[in-house]
Amino acid sequence: MSDHDRLCRCRHSTAQWRRSLPDPDRALRLRTAGAPFCVTAGAMRASCCKQADPMCIWIVGTERHTWAVTSNLRIRGCLTLFVSVGLVASVVVGVAPKASATAVWSVVPSPNPAGAMQDQLLGVSCRSTTSCFAVGDYTRGTMDSLVERWNGGSWEIMHSRNPVGFTSASLVGVSCPSTTSCFAVGSYTKFPIVRTLIEHWNGSRWAIMSSPNPTKSRTSQLAGVSCPSETSCFAVGFSLGGGIRPLVEHWNGSRWSFMMNRSPPNDASLGSVSCPSAKSCFAVGRYDSFRGGFAVKSVVEHWNGRGSWSTMLGTPNPTSDTALGGVSCPSPTNCFAVGYSNRSVIEHWGGRGDWSVMASPDLGFGSVLGGVSCSNTTSCVAIGTSASILYGVVEQWNGKSWSLSSTVSLPVQFGLAGVSCPRTNNCFAVGSRPPNTDRSKTLIERYA
Repeated sequence: MSDHDRLCRCRHSTAQWRRSLPDPDRALRLRTAGAPFCVTAGAMRASCCKQADPMCIWIVGTERHTWAVTSNLRIRGCLTLFVSVGLVASVVVGVAPKASATAVWSVVPSPNPAGAMQDQLLGVSCRSTTSCFAVGDYTRGTMDSLVERWNGGSWEIMHSRNPVGFTSASLVGVSCPSTTSCFAVGSYTKFPIVRTLIEHWNGSRWAIMSSPNPTKSRTSQLAGVSCPSETSCFAVGFSLGGGIRPLVEHWNGSRWSFMMNRSPPNDASLGSVSCPSAKSCFAVGRYDSFRGGFAVKSVVEHWNGRGSWSTMLGTPNPTSDTALGGVSCPSPTNCFAVGYSNRSVIEHWGGRGDWSVMASPDLGFGSVLGGVSCSNTTSCVAIGTSASILYGVVEQWNGKSWSLSSTVSLPVQFGLAGVSCPRTNNCFAVGSRPPNTDRSKTLIERYA
């Protein structure tokens, strides 16, 4: 079985593909948050494109065809689709019942590169309420990486780097262990090869770091990063080569190197990582299971500060298609993960035993939670979308229960892709507006 067959197993006749999306009752498998994920066909727009187009993904059918997906759900090279730390970046947000009177969401002005056709922010990291960095990409002839900085009063575009000879580049995740050090990860393409991309900000400028790629892989990408200190960072993603394999890399203060996993599941990929300390990290994603038929299962990997990563057993899968796309661990014994299981799902690990599914507002079939950020064990914010009523949602954890929180209502649709909460009742969420168009602009919202 080829790599693209392993990545995209949806079966549709070519006649269904040529002018319209597949039947809405079926699913189109795309890659989100660094992990393959099924999304209902009605959730996105697509059109046929040429096999050689680097902005396309391969879908399996009676013949090979490709789909071009726009804006937030854009392809990063063949077989690649990023949506930051979330499972779905195209979040159409409206107004939900207010959960807190002490903090509200508001749109913060954000700049866009001059002359760019498509701008989007895919990840954000806030070391404090006056120091945040957001990453993404923009298109102006080629797709270039994009970095913006919050100085406590306004956002400004920073000069990021792109590899020599690249055909496209995107930064998807970012982590800032201090106000003068940030690490951003993603990928770049020298068609048809896709390689990992890591950039570092040293307090004055961004520079590309040397990062390894599996020798037998033509596609290697990083989707999430977490840095407990300036000399210790962990980046996760996937590689394609003899199947889909989880990819974990570590920065020891001098260089990036591969980390091993003792027993990763087959066809697994990782989309998000959280390290509450230098000796404890948790990464989440999904894998393909063929026991009793094909199914998508969630996976959680853990590193205890010694040796290889290991797969945590007992991760719940409420349905036959469950994937985790975001994780935040405010302490080494307290983690929250969000994702999709026919509807949105939130899981929790309390330091012992198995993970468990938490009670959370029912957002309806097809709803997804794509990102989560916890400032402490009693304060978390998760972002996502309710597919059944087509508006984005924000859920808040107060230490006892999850509840819906108010979001901003705009005259145009917009999407959220990443969230970071440096303290209780203070968060930044980033994305684009309107999503799924060739005229999208950056969007930043603040919860304060």
